Amino acid sequence: MIQQATTDDFYVLLPGVSWETYVAVTDALARYHLRHTYDRGLLEIRRELVGVSWEDYQALLAALGDYSLPHFYDDGTLVMMSPLKIHDWIKSLVARMIEAMTLSMRIPVQTIGTTTITSGRSLRGLQPDEAYYIQSEIRVRGSDVFTPDVDPPPDLALEIDVTRQSERKLKVYAALRIPEVWQHDGTRLQFLRLVKGKYKLIKRSIAFPWLEPSDLQMFLDRRGSKNETDLLLDFVRWARKRRRLYEGRI
Repeated sequence: MIQQATTDDFYVLLPGVSWETYVAVTDALARYHLRHTYDRGLLEIRRELVGVSWEDYQALLAALGDYSLPHFYDDGTLVMMSPLKIHDWIKSLVARMIEAMTLSMRIPVQTIGTTTITSGRSLRGLQPDEAYYIQSEIRVRGSDVFTPDVDPPPDLALEIDVTRQSERKLKVYAALRIPEVWQHDGTRLQFLRLVKGKYKLIKRSIAFPWLEPSDLQMFLDRRGSKNETDLLLDFVRWARKRRRLYEGRI
Protein backbone atom coordinates (compact mmCIF):
# COMPACT_ATOMS: atom_id res chain seq x y z
CA MET A 1 0.00 0.00 0.00
CA ILE A 2 1.44 3.39 -1.00
CA GLN A 3 1.30 5.99 1.74
CA GLN A 4 0.09 9.31 0.39
CA ALA A 5 2.22 12.34 1.18
CA THR A 6 0.61 15.07 3.25
CA THR A 7 1.16 18.80 3.23
CA ASP A 8 3.32 18.38 6.35
CA ASP A 9 5.74 16.26 4.31
CA PHE A 10 6.47 19.22 2.02
CA TYR A 11 6.30 22.26 4.30
CA VAL A 12 7.81 23.27 7.62
CA LEU A 13 6.29 25.71 10.12
CA LEU A 14 8.65 28.23 11.70
CA PRO A 15 7.12 30.17 14.61
CA GLY A 16 8.31 33.47 16.04
CA VAL A 17 9.86 34.80 12.83
CA SER A 18 10.07 38.60 12.91
CA TRP A 19 9.03 40.62 9.88
CA GLU A 20 12.64 41.69 9.35
CA THR A 21 13.89 38.09 9.43
CA TYR A 22 11.08 37.00 7.09
CA VAL A 23 12.05 39.64 4.54
CA ALA A 24 15.75 38.78 4.79
CA VAL A 25 15.13 35.02 4.45
CA THR A 26 12.86 35.36 1.42
CA ASP A 27 15.36 37.75 -0.18
CA ALA A 28 18.18 35.26 0.34
CA LEU A 29 16.16 32.48 -1.31
CA ALA A 30 14.29 34.58 -3.84
CA ARG A 31 15.71 32.88 -6.92
CA TYR A 32 14.30 29.48 -5.88
CA HIS A 33 10.62 30.40 -6.43
CA LEU A 34 9.99 29.94 -2.73
CA ARG A 35 6.35 29.04 -2.11
CA HIS A 36 5.45 30.18 1.37
CA THR A 37 2.97 31.96 3.62
CA TYR A 38 3.66 34.37 6.47
CA ASP A 39 1.06 35.24 9.09
CA ARG A 40 1.90 37.30 12.20
CA GLY A 41 5.21 35.62 12.91
CA LEU A 42 4.42 32.13 11.58
CA LEU A 43 6.35 31.28 8.41
CA GLU A 44 5.28 28.23 6.40
CA ILE A 45 7.97 27.35 3.88
CA ARG A 46 8.94 24.46 1.67
CA ARG A 47 10.83 21.85 3.68
CA GLU A 48 13.36 20.97 0.98
CA LEU A 49 15.01 23.13 -1.68
CA VAL A 50 17.38 21.79 -4.35
CA GLY A 51 20.02 23.60 -6.35
CA VAL A 52 20.74 26.13 -3.60
CA SER A 53 24.18 27.67 -4.16
CA TRP A 54 26.74 27.84 -1.37
CA GLU A 55 26.60 31.63 -1.56
CA ASP A 56 22.82 31.69 -1.13
CA TYR A 57 23.07 29.23 1.75
CA GLN A 58 25.53 31.58 3.45
CA ALA A 59 23.15 34.49 2.77
CA LEU A 60 20.35 32.52 4.42
CA LEU A 61 22.45 31.92 7.54
CA ALA A 62 23.22 35.65 7.71
CA ALA A 63 19.52 36.47 7.24
CA LEU A 64 18.51 34.16 10.08
CA GLY A 65 20.77 35.94 12.55
CA ASP A 66 19.92 34.62 16.02
CA TYR A 67 16.86 32.70 14.82
CA SER A 68 17.43 28.97 15.34
CA LEU A 69 16.52 26.95 12.24
CA PRO A 70 17.17 23.20 12.45
CA HIS A 71 18.48 22.25 9.02
CA PHE A 72 21.17 20.61 6.97
CA TYR A 73 22.78 21.62 3.68
CA ASP A 74 24.27 18.94 1.45
CA ASP A 75 26.04 20.27 -1.64
CA GLY A 76 23.04 22.18 -3.01
CA THR A 77 20.19 20.52 -1.14
CA LEU A 78 18.74 22.44 1.80
CA VAL A 79 16.40 20.61 4.21
CA MET A 80 14.67 22.47 7.04
CA MET A 81 12.85 21.01 10.05
CA SER A 82 10.51 22.11 12.83
CA PRO A 83 11.13 19.96 15.95
CA LEU A 84 8.32 18.26 17.85
CA LYS A 85 8.01 18.36 21.64
CA ILE A 86 9.39 14.82 22.00
CA HIS A 87 12.43 15.85 19.95
CA ASP A 88 13.21 18.84 22.17
CA TRP A 89 12.44 16.95 25.37
CA ILE A 90 14.87 14.12 24.61
CA LYS A 91 17.50 16.52 23.27
CA SER A 92 17.34 18.76 26.33
CA LEU A 93 17.39 15.88 28.78
CA VAL A 94 20.41 14.17 27.18
CA ALA A 95 22.19 17.53 27.04
CA ARG A 96 21.46 18.18 30.72
CA MET A 97 22.79 14.71 31.58
CA ILE A 98 26.05 15.44 29.77
CA GLU A 99 26.39 18.86 31.34
CA ALA A 100 25.52 17.71 34.86
CA MET A 101 27.98 14.82 34.58
CA THR A 102 30.86 16.94 33.26
CA LEU A 103 30.24 19.55 35.96
CA SER A 104 30.14 16.94 38.72
CA MET A 105 33.30 15.23 37.42
CA ARG A 106 35.08 18.50 36.56
CA ILE A 107 35.59 17.41 32.95
CA PRO A 108 36.59 20.39 30.76
CA VAL A 109 33.92 20.97 28.11
CA GLN A 110 32.77 23.74 25.80
CA THR A 111 29.08 23.59 24.98
CA ILE A 112 28.25 25.16 21.61
CA GLY A 113 24.58 24.14 21.52
CA THR A 114 23.00 24.50 18.09
CA THR A 115 25.79 26.57 16.51
CA THR A 116 25.61 26.04 12.75
CA ILE A 117 28.69 24.11 11.58
CA THR A 118 29.75 24.59 7.97
CA SER A 119 32.61 23.73 5.64
CA GLY A 120 33.24 25.57 2.40
CA ARG A 121 35.66 22.83 1.35
CA SER A 122 32.97 20.15 1.42
CA LEU A 123 29.98 22.45 0.71
CA ARG A 124 28.15 21.04 3.72
CA GLY A 125 26.53 22.55 6.78
CA LEU A 126 24.06 21.76 9.52
CA GLN A 127 22.67 22.81 12.84
CA PRO A 128 23.23 19.96 15.33
CA ASP A 129 20.75 19.38 18.11
CA GLU A 130 23.62 19.94 20.56
CA ALA A 131 27.39 19.85 20.17
CA TYR A 132 30.38 19.76 22.51
CA TYR A 133 34.13 20.18 22.53
CA ILE A 134 35.56 17.71 25.03
CA GLN A 135 38.88 16.21 23.90
CA SER A 136 39.52 19.37 21.83
CA GLU A 137 38.23 21.83 24.42
CA ILE A 138 41.65 23.37 25.04
CA ARG A 139 42.00 24.20 21.31
CA VAL A 140 38.88 26.39 21.27
CA ARG A 141 38.91 27.69 24.83
CA GLY A 142 37.98 31.38 24.90
CA SER A 143 36.82 31.44 21.26
CA ASP A 144 33.44 33.14 20.76
CA VAL A 145 32.90 32.12 17.13
CA PHE A 146 33.14 28.98 15.02
CA THR A 147 35.53 29.54 12.10
CA PRO A 148 34.72 27.08 9.28
CA ASP A 149 37.61 24.99 7.93
CA VAL A 150 39.89 26.43 10.65
CA ASP A 151 38.45 25.31 13.99
CA PRO A 152 38.35 21.60 14.74
CA PRO A 153 34.92 19.99 14.49
CA PRO A 154 33.07 19.40 17.77
CA ASP A 155 34.02 16.13 19.44
CA LEU A 156 30.43 15.08 20.10
CA ALA A 157 27.08 15.94 18.54
CA LEU A 158 23.55 14.92 19.48
CA GLU A 159 21.17 13.94 16.70
CA ILE A 160 17.57 13.40 17.79
CA ASP A 161 15.71 12.05 14.77
CA VAL A 162 11.98 11.44 14.88
CA THR A 163 11.38 12.45 11.24
CA ARG A 164 13.49 9.87 9.36
CA GLN A 165 16.20 12.28 8.20
CA SER A 166 19.13 10.72 10.05
CA GLU A 167 20.67 8.83 7.13
CA ARG A 168 20.91 12.00 5.07
CA LYS A 169 22.15 14.09 7.98
CA LEU A 170 24.82 11.57 8.94
CA LYS A 171 26.41 12.08 5.51
CA VAL A 172 26.73 15.76 6.36
CA TYR A 173 28.07 15.05 9.85
CA ALA A 174 30.68 12.78 8.24
CA ALA A 175 31.70 15.43 5.69
CA LEU A 176 32.14 17.86 8.59
CA ARG A 177 34.40 15.26 10.31
CA ILE A 178 32.51 15.12 13.60
CA PRO A 179 34.06 12.05 15.27
CA GLU A 180 31.16 10.98 17.50
CA VAL A 181 27.39 11.29 17.18
CA TRP A 182 24.80 10.18 19.69
CA GLN A 183 21.67 9.36 17.72
CA HIS A 184 18.20 8.89 19.21
CA ASP A 185 15.20 7.89 17.08
CA GLY A 186 12.57 8.70 19.70
CA THR A 187 12.80 5.20 21.13
CA ARG A 188 16.42 4.12 21.34
CA LEU A 189 19.84 5.76 21.75
CA GLN A 190 22.88 4.70 19.71
CA PHE A 191 26.51 5.81 19.79
CA LEU A 192 28.23 6.24 16.41
CA ARG A 193 31.91 6.72 15.59
CA LEU A 194 33.32 8.11 12.34
CA VAL A 195 35.52 5.48 10.68
CA LYS A 196 36.94 6.11 7.20
CA GLY A 197 34.20 8.57 6.31
CA LYS A 198 31.26 6.50 7.60
CA TYR A 199 29.60 6.09 10.98
CA LYS A 200 29.80 2.76 12.76
CA LEU A 201 27.92 1.66 15.86
CA ILE A 202 30.08 1.51 18.97
CA LYS A 203 29.45 -0.02 22.37
CA ARG A 204 31.07 2.77 24.39
CA SER A 205 31.39 6.50 23.97
CA ILE A 206 34.72 7.92 22.77
CA ALA A 207 34.36 11.07 24.85
CA PHE A 208 33.07 9.27 27.94
CA PRO A 209 34.31 5.66 27.68
CA TRP A 210 32.55 4.53 30.85
CA LEU A 211 29.16 5.12 29.18
CA GLU A 212 27.16 2.79 26.95
CA PRO A 213 24.00 3.81 25.04
CA SER A 214 21.81 1.58 27.22
CA ASP A 215 23.05 3.41 30.32
CA LEU A 216 21.57 6.74 29.26
CA GLN A 217 18.51 5.08 27.79
CA MET A 218 17.82 3.51 31.17
CA PHE A 219 17.42 7.00 32.63
CA LEU A 220 15.58 8.41 29.60
CA ASP A 221 12.99 5.65 30.03
CA ARG A 222 12.24 6.98 33.51
CA ARG A 223 11.52 10.53 32.37
CA GLY A 224 7.76 10.06 32.66
CA SER A 225 7.87 8.66 36.19
CA LYS A 226 10.26 11.08 37.96
CA ASN A 227 10.84 14.79 37.86
CA GLU A 228 13.91 15.77 35.85
CA THR A 229 15.86 17.18 38.79
CA ASP A 230 15.73 13.87 40.69
CA LEU A 231 16.42 11.99 37.46
CA LEU A 232 19.56 14.03 36.79
CA LEU A 233 20.79 13.63 40.36
CA ASP A 234 20.29 9.85 40.07
CA PHE A 235 22.17 9.80 36.79
CA VAL A 236 25.13 11.77 38.11
CA ARG A 237 25.46 9.52 41.16
CA TRP A 238 25.28 6.46 38.92
CA ALA A 239 27.76 7.86 36.35
CA ARG A 240 30.33 8.71 39.03
CA LYS A 241 30.17 5.16 40.33
CA ARG A 242 30.37 3.71 36.80
CA ARG A 243 33.44 5.82 36.02
CA ARG A 244 35.22 4.64 39.15
CA LEU A 245 34.50 1.03 38.24
CA TYR A 246 35.65 1.57 34.66
CA GLU A 247 38.90 3.25 35.64
CA GLY A 248 39.57 0.54 38.19
CA ARG A 249 39.63 -2.07 35.42
CA ILE A 250 42.22 -0.35 33.21
